[in-house]
Amino acid sequence: MLKKISKMLLKWLLVLVALVFVFIMIVIIKVHFQRQAVINSNSISETRTYQLGGHEQTVLIEGKASDLPIVIFLHGGPGSPIPFNVGSRGILPELTDHNLLVLWDQWGSGINNAPIDDSYQIEDLVNMTVDLIDAIHEDFPNNDIQLFGVSWGSVLSAYAAAERPDLIDRVVVYGQVSKSIFFNEEIFQLMEQMSLNDEETIHFQQIMMAEDYSMNDLEFVSNKIINAGYYFSDGLFRYGLLELLVGILTSPDYTFSDKSALSSNGYQDNTSLMLELINTDLSAVFRDIQIPYQIYQGENDVITSTKQLVQVIEEIDNPHLSIEIIENNAHFPSWKTIQFLLSQFE
Repeated sequence: MLKKISKMLLKWLLVLVALVFVFIMIVIIKVHFQRQAVINSNSISETRTYQLGGHEQTVLIEGKASDLPIVIFLHGGPGSPIPFNVGSRGILPELTDHNLLVLWDQWGSGINNAPIDDSYQIEDLVNMTVDLIDAIHEDFPNNDIQLFGVSWGSVLSAYAAAERPDLIDRVVVYGQVSKSIFFNEEIFQLMEQMSLNDEETIHFQQIMMAEDYSMNDLEFVSNKIINAGYYFSDGLFRYGLLELLVGILTSPDYTFSDKSALSSNGYQDNTSLMLELINTDLSAVFRDIQIPYQIYQGENDVITSTKQLVQVIEEIDNPHLSIEIIENNAHFPSWKTIQFLLSQFE
């Protein structure tokens, strides 16, 4: 009897595996034909190489017409070119139908993977960002230029907006960094409610009394907060996200190494950027921004604290800065919110 049940379970398991395989193959085929249709409908769909910060780097440029407004996407991390990257050719018609989209895997990640040692500072990535803006303006001198930054990309967006208002027409960001990223009152209150063992309790108490934080402190706090579910928004994992990820993994522009470097890349051994980031206060930068700068922030974002950001924006009182709170969203937005953000460029 047990053997018969085991055979039936094995049979149904094999059927389930076969169905999953068929489903994935259908998605891959669907994405392939959708991608080809989008690429064929675009007047520009190509990678170009620019010297950014003294390094030769590859970017994707794609859109229906060469005279459309430009959107330069600045991804998070540092070193996390997700959800949009050079491998996204032909899979973002929401943007490329209305804009000339520029996708850049920041130096040290994706197609531009390279070692990022501890000599790197935020300023180096800001300079690369400004170099990219200059290069795109040189190639498309009559197009409006917009920045679309998320999380770490919002840091690059803010510095670039303050530095080059002559070239940038508008900025839209989600998950804006202001100050005290990961080490703020909301995070501490959440951790006080967690069940910590004796060793963890001692470490947390040390963090509460510290004035400066180490990478060990950051890893401890971030792991606790992410594992407790405070990083991702509900409603992120939808079919649309699957198609997006399949599109990236089957990209005609990526080698296997490029795909691996979306997560395992030159930033793995770097500590200087994150240590600088957790001690960064962008208040002075916000004061210097003189172009339209739209911030969308998740209501439940404690990583880049929404409550703290609202307070900073109110204190600065810069009329060029606008903030809108997105309900029921955390630091990484839901799929619905991702679609809403894309619609801001229609």
